[in-house]
Amino acid sequence: MLLVLAAPRIASHYSVAPQADFILDYFFALAALMVALWLVERETWLLIAPTVLLAAAMLTKREGYLLGACVFVSALAVSYCDRRFAWPRLALAATVAAASTIPWRFWMNANNVGGEGPAGGLRGPLQHANRAWPSLRLALSTLIDYHLWLLVVPLVIAAAVLAFLAG
Repeated sequence: MLLVLAAPRIASHYSVAPQADFILDYFFALAALMVALWLVERETWLLIAPTVLLAAAMLTKREGYLLGACVFVSALAVSYCDRRFAWPRLALAATVAAASTIPWRFWMNANNVGGEGPAGGLRGPLQHANRAWPSLRLALSTLIDYHLWLLVVPLVIAAAVLAFLAG
């Protein structure tokens, strides 16, 4: 509810537009929340459900792989003290989520669907190095744009500071 009130874009008509970004965000947020709850409560379903959600995020957009990795690496870091119990289960969940995308990749290759990567391959960004600074400046200005995010960024910063102070 806080996001609907604080981020006008989510509450606007864009949230019903056919864009994969929003559904990717929902899959990621729910999965991250459920993994965090699993770390506390150790209920099996709280690890199975985010595995399915992260697989869906990976199938939605290629950024889903990065977001899934962030969730699992964060969970590994948080569960370091209980690694004998948590790490094998987290590794299995990450493997299942990533492996579930393999049939889709085979289908894309079999049907000559274009790749999602840059046209120049891995060397593409090096060929356009002059775009790095303007891209970074655009990303940072968008991150702190008051009209786009209203209170979300200050709330995240405040939450991080309070979590750090709480230990």
